[in-house]
Amino acid sequence: MKIVPKTNRRLFLGTLALFGVLGGARAADEVVLHNQIVRPGTTTQMVVGVNLEQDYVSFQMDLVLPEGLSVPANSEGLPDVQLMDGWARDHVFDCSYLSANVVRVACFTFTNAALASSSGPLLHVKLAAASDFAGDATLSLENVRFATSKAKETKCETVAAKVITVPQKSLQLQLANNWNWVSQNTENTRDLSVFISPVGELLQRLLSDTQELVRDSKYGIVGNLTGLEPQKGYRMQLSAEQDYASPEGAWCFSDDYPLTLHKGWNWIGYLPFSAMTVTDAMANLKASENDRIVGQEKFADYKDGQWTGTLTVMKPGTAYQYKSGADVTFCYPTSYPAVEPVAESRLKTAAPWSCDAHLYADVMTMIVQTDIVDSEGMPLLVAAFCGDECRGISQAVQNMQFLTVHGTVAAGETIHFVAYDAETGSQYLMDGQMVFDGGAYGQISEPLMLHVATDVATAIKGLVKPVVSMSVSGNRLYLSGQIAAVSLFSANGMILRRLDAVPQNGVDLSSYPSGVYAVALTMTDGSTIVRKFLR
Repeated sequence: MKIVPKTNRRLFLGTLALFGVLGGARAADEVVLHNQIVRPGTTTQMVVGVNLEQDYVSFQMDLVLPEGLSVPANSEGLPDVQLMDGWARDHVFDCSYLSANVVRVACFTFTNAALASSSGPLLHVKLAAASDFAGDATLSLENVRFATSKAKETKCETVAAKVITVPQKSLQLQLANNWNWVSQNTENTRDLSVFISPVGELLQRLLSDTQELVRDSKYGIVGNLTGLEPQKGYRMQLSAEQDYASPEGAWCFSDDYPLTLHKGWNWIGYLPFSAMTVTDAMANLKASENDRIVGQEKFADYKDGQWTGTLTVMKPGTAYQYKSGADVTFCYPTSYPAVEPVAESRLKTAAPWSCDAHLYADVMTMIVQTDIVDSEGMPLLVAAFCGDECRGISQAVQNMQFLTVHGTVAAGETIHFVAYDAETGSQYLMDGQMVFDGGAYGQISEPLMLHVATDVATAIKGLVKPVVSMSVSGNRLYLSGQIAAVSLFSANGMILRRLDAVPQNGVDLSSYPSGVYAVALTMTDGSTIVRKFLR
């Protein structure tokens, strides 16, 4: 990337206005500017993004600021605006003050080289808020123009964004029975007692990557975890589902809490107070090729400047694992979208299995392909099993299957794989097994190939037992499958109850205290399946 000499800047700013035919912006050409949060008397970074349909070689835009906001000067006396990595080829980038509240940004090339990307974060703009800035203001991007190599200029509509000061927020979550990956983003919930107060007696365990709390039958909550950090992720085990709402407190200003990622795995929190796409949330991070961000059910990989996978949206109160290729520090954006993005729900499939993502604390992620394909040449859906229990079902992304497998790393469980062809209903046992270790396998450029062993109808008999569905809701245990009889046991093996059939309205647990239990299920084929559950 080249910088325009000061003597040429005025000439350059006039050059962009001499482009040829002016056309209206196509439907897909847009500039993305989120609402911004600032703290009076400090600076913060604002991100400007774009989604472009054509290959453009140059652009220009004017940032119009409200009173009390400014773009401070860099060491060269110019507005502190930077073109994000991955955009410039043989391009010149420039910015200038047109007036006290207007900054012009422009980028062009002498060789007609197209910009190296077409979507995602484009600019980093440093904003400074005066000490008396009261918020509730508007900034805008005006005179936004992009030009092609054929001198055709496209003008985009003016984009405006709200600017507010640090707000008061309540963290609200829908927590499932058993394990939830959680984080916090208000100053008051850094206090452990404040954070766990909404769940009360339902809390069984709370884990960080190095510390934990656990409920003891005699002493209550004990452990070495004494406080929470907004940058970190945690895993919370509950004895029942819960609508969680924390007391209202000041939002943790993202710039005050940088995240330091070490090479390898990191447990991270999510500081923004609204949902954002993975691309927007990670706009300030210089990710390495094949970095992986993992949620409790979905994940995404970074490849060729883009995040690809089943994880598309990050949400407040949620924790993630991040596998980094390098030591790096970044801050989440101090911005929020006017309309929160909605994460795509898991697509319903015709697969004859189901998986509860909350039964276990840990996950293992895999990008896979199968050596057998459907009629359209696409890899088959893949399910992971531990014995008879389904631990994960893949989702198709492009020509790959993204598979999140659930389990317990410390248990050293053995996982095997089954492929399913929805068109024919055929199931295929795949060669090989893996130890559940919480790792990341396969890459977008090199998926892990799974090879068919034989048709499951004959080969998997005795390896995968009949499918059982089990869930706890309120004071009842719900079971489904080819079950002939049920035996309920305490954690120490004492038999509590026997049933010759599965009640349609579930097994009543109201007379038993909270804790760990087990059921032995006698199946109609004579086999026995034993499962543990938390009441």
